[in-house]
Amino acid sequence: MGRHLESWAGGAKEISVKRRQKKPELGDYDMRRLSLHIRWMIRDWVRLNTSQIIEKAEQNNVDLIVFESMRGFSPPGYDKIDEDKKRRLAFFAYGRIRHKVKEKAVERGMLVVTVPYLKSSQFCAKCGKEQQDKNTWKKNKRGHRFICENKECGYKANSDENAAHVLGRVFWGEIKLPEEVKEN
Repeated sequence: MGRHLESWAGGAKEISVKRRQKKPELGDYDMRRLSLHIRWMIRDWVRLNTSQIIEKAEQNNVDLIVFESMRGFSPPGYDKIDEDKKRRLAFFAYGRIRHKVKEKAVERGMLVVTVPYLKSSQFCAKCGKEQQDKNTWKKNKRGHRFICENKECGYKANSDENAAHVLGRVFWGEIKLPEEVKEN
């Protein structure tokens, strides 16, 4: 029994010595492999999302797919982060999905359009009124629901579905979204 414990102690010492040794630095080759792997992951992610969008459109007999324009969009606090994090955020494939959906949609005879996104989730898809109480709107948005504050309307829906319907109505010219945010 004593020899068994001695072998365990010897193994533990070897492990601790290896842990204290300096680890090898990643070389250029290793970083290239990592970059390739990330690119492949993004490509696969784009393909998966594209196929899901097209499949859903075909199931619902849709001939028009509307995207919101992400031009000028940056995540909150983007101006306060370091360059390395900005580079990582650049991996978001906003335009790649839209481009791939356009390719697949054209093959199937569908149209793909892009409309402005500014405040699309703050407008009611049914009556077209902008929500004035921002605190209630934010609370509802966190709960993934939209409740129109217009007493005559009272429309209730999932917040993402409402925004999608608003974008469709913007495309058809039924609702006009603001061009820019008003400064108080």
